[in-house]
Amino acid sequence: MFFIVAVFSVFIIICILDIITPHKYPIGPTRVPLLGNYLEIRKLRNKLGFYHLVWDELAKCYGQVFSVKLGRIEAVVVSGYDAVRQVLCKDDFDGRPDGFFFRFRAFYKRLGIVFVDGPTWNEQRKFCMQHLRKMGFGGDLMERIIIEEVNDIMLDISRKCENGKPIEVYGLFDVSVLNGLWAMLAGHRFALNDRRLARLMELVHDSFRMLDMSGGILNQMPFIRFLAPKCSGYKYLKQIINEFYTFLKESVEEHKYMANDQEDFISAFLKEIEKNKESPGSFSEEQLLVILLDLFLAGSETTSSMLSFVILLLLKHQDIQAKVHAELDAVIGDREIHLADKNKLNYLEAVLMEVQRHSNVAPLAIAHRTIRKTSLQEYIIPKV
Repeated sequence: MFFIVAVFSVFIIICILDIITPHKYPIGPTRVPLLGNYLEIRKLRNKLGFYHLVWDELAKCYGQVFSVKLGRIEAVVVSGYDAVRQVLCKDDFDGRPDGFFFRFRAFYKRLGIVFVDGPTWNEQRKFCMQHLRKMGFGGDLMERIIIEEVNDIMLDISRKCENGKPIEVYGLFDVSVLNGLWAMLAGHRFALNDRRLARLMELVHDSFRMLDMSGGILNQMPFIRFLAPKCSGYKYLKQIINEFYTFLKESVEEHKYMANDQEDFISAFLKEIEKNKESPGSFSEEQLLVILLDLFLAGSETTSSMLSFVILLLLKHQDIQAKVHAELDAVIGDREIHLADKNKLNYLEAVLMEVQRHSNVAPLAIAHRTIRKTSLQEYIIPKV
């Protein structure tokens, strides 16, 4: 009897401690012990459709800075220009989150470039920027790759539109967008009708639909993968990650047997691993694979979605489409368009900016982590 009372008392204490927040911590919706705000947020998510609409709805009640607890994750949601600017400009918030999902996708380690911080991030970011620039990122080589992709996709669209047939815009730009990045990463392009790449792009879209940038329920309540591996998405997510890494490993293995003068990111990284094999630091084949996964995902979904929105909105607003067409005729005419023409295409630039504002393809930023105790407006945010 005493044992039961003791266990029950400990459970009650744990439940009470679980819903207590620190002094001067942002307010938020009422929490349920152990589950936090998960049930309420899940209900709002089902009602509104998207997480950014959930946060917007809660911000109307609790202000630009409010707190929620998602399973075991303590989170502060920030919206509004002033609050967001303070977070982005203050290095106290420069950390990246840690948790089951972020390690699960990275061989159960903190690897890659998107979800890491500290010395690893500094070393890898420096290497990535240095070598991507060397390989043409943002320069003449990248422009030639883009022009080649534009010419190919125009021919592809013309073939698909023969006899006035309508075509599906969704996914139309997937391969072309990825090719621009993949040419620098792996030194080659994919055919527009490459079936394996089409499958990988399908997995990219599925992964973005399944999870938000916080890792979703698998990060909030990792134990759920044992209780409901299929319903929680764990089983399919594992399949997605395995398929990605199978593809990326094959590409890395191919590069090991290529000539040493091959100039692309994978070759450069493999040389760096060999160069630092006595004291590898953050350079390893696993790190290379996770960086490739990060760049693969970051370099495909948002750009492809943005271009799809451009087409859809121009079809809807054909008066705007006509003005864009007129400016292109006046400035470009029959010649090839180049990046140097950007400053002369003011109306087109304004249209693209408005499409980004209207479509909002990336409404939620990557989650941040406080690296030390800090302040945000009138609140105190503890170190995580």
